[in-house]
Amino acid sequence: DFFTQFIHAINFTGDILFFTIMLPIIYWLFSKRVGIILSLSMFVSLFTNVMLKDIFQVLRPFQAFDISATVDQHGYSFPSGHSQHSFVFWITLSLFLRNSWFWLISIVMLILVGFARMYSGVHYPLDVLGGWLIALILVTLFFYIHKQNI
Repeated sequence: DFFTQFIHAINFTGDILFFTIMLPIIYWLFSKRVGIILSLSMFVSLFTNVMLKDIFQVLRPFQAFDISATVDQHGYSFPSGHSQHSFVFWITLSLFLRNSWFWLISIVMLILVGFARMYSGVHYPLDVLGGWLIALILVTLFFYIHKQNI
């Protein structure tokens, strides 16, 4: 149905493949500097997420309970990588663009990705909130480091 396809599309916007497509586009068509900073930020986010998942080792809802996931997902649940990486991507872009409409789009995307991950049965609300919190810390660090190097 349409809603399930919509959820799958939203899930894709938090997937590594989405960022693998978007980062070169940003680098070549928007700004090399923003593309490099965003790529480094995404790499650190990915590394941090994998490390934290291995530390916490929280089973996903479909693994812990008798429910089915609507997407194929493996590995541990906490923190939500899709939520974390989406936050890093959209908020970092928003900080560079400084456009109120883009901020609004970014916040809507974050909420949609978080909801899609829970609806799909692959994350708990705490996973999504944890991903956002870790991303907030990372983006704050990236922004501080960037400002120091200007």
